[in-house]
Amino acid sequence: MKSFAMTPVDYRLLRGADDMPLGVYQLHLTTAEQLCKLHYSPKSIKWVQKRLKLLADNGYLNVDAYVMKRRSQKGKVYFIPHSYYILSSKGIRYLEGIGLDIATSMRARDKDRDSLFVEHTLEINDLLIAAMLLKRVNPRYYLRGFIHEHDWRRVPLKTHSVAIIPDAYLDLRVQTADNRTRRLSLLLEHDCGTEEQHRFRRRIQGYVELLKTGAYRERLQTRSVTIAFTTFIGQKRLEQMRDWTREQLLATCEQPSMMSSFVFAAFDKPLDPCHVWLEPSWYTLLTRQQRIALLHEG
Repeated sequence: MKSFAMTPVDYRLLRGADDMPLGVYQLHLTTAEQLCKLHYSPKSIKWVQKRLKLLADNGYLNVDAYVMKRRSQKGKVYFIPHSYYILSSKGIRYLEGIGLDIATSMRARDKDRDSLFVEHTLEINDLLIAAMLLKRVNPRYYLRGFIHEHDWRRVPLKTHSVAIIPDAYLDLRVQTADNRTRRLSLLLEHDCGTEEQHRFRRRIQGYVELLKTGAYRERLQTRSVTIAFTTFIGQKRLEQMRDWTREQLLATCEQPSMMSSFVFAAFDKPLDPCHVWLEPSWYTLLTRQQRIALLHEG
């Protein structure tokens, strides 16, 4: 059997590249389609799948499958199996050997991952990828840095009474026409429609306490942060999240300024980076119908 030699292509898939620093390492678990979107043209998907299979066959990746539940326009429910990739012990040792930081949580991955957990992580990754691809659309807009949910689990954000594990933190930047840099700091919460009202409102109250105490400032090195809720399951769920958030803020008599700290959006896949980040796609709590763009030069 021919011995396996790591190539620049394999390295890019495992941990990204200087111009696009996202790979299996940063995304924690990912699909061939996500990696292809980041690094290659859509026509390269079969070639990317081949390289990933080669990495898996040689022990650097584990490949598993989850089941996507979908509903047709006629209401019929059907299930689609889909493969995803995760670093194996050998892959972790390889990346550690070339100088990457390997967290304890990465060494002790759960072997049993239910489909909802996997799909939720992959959808978070879709949003991260859309942010990372902004600079291809316009280099004045770019993702300066991020923290993934899997990393937040190691060291949550803490106030005196709650520990918060966001789905992601995104540090987005805009280079303005007069050569200034504007910053948008987002704590992302991605919703799959499974959380009930009481748990959702408890999450909102945790974020209210976080915003009031400023407990995020030292960790994120920012003076202000926006809480962004997203969903891929439709406008009805978006309106439900907005209503629950508004009701919780009113129940605790929060100042009107607190309303402006929360934004909400419902997206369809595949995600278009411009639509997500540059176009007026987001709702606030201040008006019912008006939408805003999160990134702009003003």
